[in-house]
Amino acid sequence: MSTRSRVAFSGLVVALSAAASCVSAPVAAQDGNYIDAVTPYAHHQLHRYRGKEGEARTEEKIVRTFEASAQVSRELNRTLSQLLAGSTPRNDVAESANVQAVFAQHPGYRALLARQIGQDARDIERNLDRGILQSRLSELLDKRDYAANDPVEVLNAYLVTAWRVVHDERQDAHDGSYRGLQRAMRDSEIVAPEASRQQVAEMFGIINMLTLAAWRNTRDADEREALRLGTLMLAERMSGVDLQAVVLTDRGFARRN
Repeated sequence: MSTRSRVAFSGLVVALSAAASCVSAPVAAQDGNYIDAVTPYAHHQLHRYRGKEGEARTEEKIVRTFEASAQVSRELNRTLSQLLAGSTPRNDVAESANVQAVFAQHPGYRALLARQIGQDARDIERNLDRGILQSRLSELLDKRDYAANDPVEVLNAYLVTAWRVVHDERQDAHDGSYRGLQRAMRDSEIVAPEASRQQVAEMFGIINMLTLAAWRNTRDADEREALRLGTLMLAERMSGVDLQAVVLTDRGFARRN
């Protein structure tokens, strides 16, 4: 039987296993509650693709990356621009319902992200279609040997950013955090059609860059708190991880005492 982990979108299921022997001494001494190399990201069951797993996975090959489709990117940009503008999107893409739910509960967070990219839905979509944010994301990922067309690695990168924002950790996360998450997820398998893998990667890649921009550009205390709370909720809703309850180490996430 295959020991591969599986990731199913949307609502994101990530089932990971990691040996307790991977505990690093400094973290174990600090927390006394280091449960594995990476705290499992999610235990939410997704039903959207249940019954299609045989089509989406094989025992011979881990299906994670995607061949980028310009049409999928345009649809994703249109949907995300409507979400950022506070509108109900006309098209449903992977994870859009979760993003919309968080934006609806935290409109200040939504407005803060939107401010980094445009004035209204049409302006935001036009700027997204220019691809500047996506290019900057690729540069960020390339430096850490991550792939922009691998949704697992894009989500890992987003969670590193989200953890830093939630804890107001100004220092750049060291590369070991990225490598630790990457190692823990290397055998994860995506159970979703290729278009959905692209939508998830591009959605959270863009949100990652908008979050970094808002964190860098915002000094108002109330707005920074809105960014923190919105980021905390989106990361937990998307992944199942309460970022307040974990520390980030060079092995991944460790649970706080």
